[in-house]
Amino acid sequence: MVLKVVVRLLLAFFYGQILAFCSLTEIPGCGLRYRTDSHMPTITHGYVTKPSDYPWHVGIYAQYNTEDPPEYICGGSVIHPKLILTAAHCVYDEEIYNISNATFTVITGKYNRSWDYHDSFEKRLKVIDIKVPLAYKGYIQRYAHDIAVLHLNETIKFSSVVIPICISWDSEIEVKELSDVRVVGWGVTEKGTFSNPLLTAQLKYFNFTTCSKRFVHSNFSQYITDDKVCAGLDNGTSVELGDSGGGVIIYKNSTNKEQKHYIIGVVSTKDSITKIVAVTNINKLLPWLKDTVLSFIEKGYCLPLTSKSVELTQCNFNGTKVDCKKPTMPGTKAKLQCKNSFHAEFPYPLYTNTECQKNLTWSPLMDSCLECGKRYRLKDYVPSTKNIKKKQRKVSEFPWHVAVYSKIKGTMTYSCGGTIIHPKVILTAAQCAFLIEPGTTSNPKELFVIAGKYYVKWNKKSRFDQIFQRKMSQSGT
Repeated sequence: MVLKVVVRLLLAFFYGQILAFCSLTEIPGCGLRYRTDSHMPTITHGYVTKPSDYPWHVGIYAQYNTEDPPEYICGGSVIHPKLILTAAHCVYDEEIYNISNATFTVITGKYNRSWDYHDSFEKRLKVIDIKVPLAYKGYIQRYAHDIAVLHLNETIKFSSVVIPICISWDSEIEVKELSDVRVVGWGVTEKGTFSNPLLTAQLKYFNFTTCSKRFVHSNFSQYITDDKVCAGLDNGTSVELGDSGGGVIIYKNSTNKEQKHYIIGVVSTKDSITKIVAVTNINKLLPWLKDTVLSFIEKGYCLPLTSKSVELTQCNFNGTKVDCKKPTMPGTKAKLQCKNSFHAEFPYPLYTNTECQKNLTWSPLMDSCLECGKRYRLKDYVPSTKNIKKKQRKVSEFPWHVAVYSKIKGTMTYSCGGTIIHPKVILTAAQCAFLIEPGTTSNPKELFVIAGKYYVKWNKKSRFDQIFQRKMSQSGT
């Protein structure tokens, strides 16, 4: 069990160094919990959590003037090594609209709400950019589209206490009516004070239709916009002031029977009478969220190659292996190679070193490789005069074939044919390299190969001939 956890931690740390997913797939290891203990009975009427119970949850703090210390305002969820998902109303003001990015600090690995208290595994990061849907106008538009993405100044390093929550990018997650969902936060408790330890509560899920009917005769109905669902219990268990922006979570059993957690919504606002919570439904805003995440990811990374014939291999960043098929950071080193069924055009070697540059391009870069076994007829690339066309079609009919010559008593003599299998390797019969004369072996310095040869005679050359002197290994006898 210990080994299994260590392996997961290493994988989580590794994926924290690269930003996955130009095509937006789940981050490996997302939504898993490595709990140190069970919940202890003690958000209102909730339970005290233990560190690492909800490793995707973060605290968002704001410092509105330099004279006062930063204060806790909202929760949020890690969805990417540099991105936090929260509620728009946490970072937006109806009077001044967007608040300065520098106002906000995000703390990951936070368990004790107090700014002055430093948890063992916490990391404090500044917000450098904020994205809010254009349709969001706060109270004026009844908190419709109450969602925001925060871009951090540093990459989060994942561990057992800091792990991203999963988002189902490819398809909507179907949540059944009255399913259990979970919320966490440091909001006001039933005693009327902010909680210092992180709290959690399990609520029931209500879809848009059910929630709308429930508030049809209530003033709160105006906040049940079409991008909302609801969550709550009849005993008063609910979120409170300070819980806004936190994720509404469900879990699904993964293939290895682990509970994998997904975020389905963001806490928006609450009815003061019934304590029912209006939740921004991620499924409704998934197109906006996809575009927003991609706009951040694609700013600072080299994209995977889309070439039909060239691919990256052996990618590493600072000595750590990374996935060549995902966006990679500047400074990532790799090797270029031709894909199967393709070969490099001479004089390129089998592998070529390349690097992700600061301008977000791979350099140096082979444009393409040639397709193995393909014949390029003359009409594809030479003048179309009758005589040349007829002659060169024959010349290029079998472009992989070579002629092997040996120098016998000072005379170049054709001995065998051969086949090009690599820019520096010819495949032929062993007898062509040895036993040129009865009872003797050939001198490696007196073997020659001509590529592009059409006429068998040594002295009858064409403009396509390439002559090579080959050093043959004596171990082949």
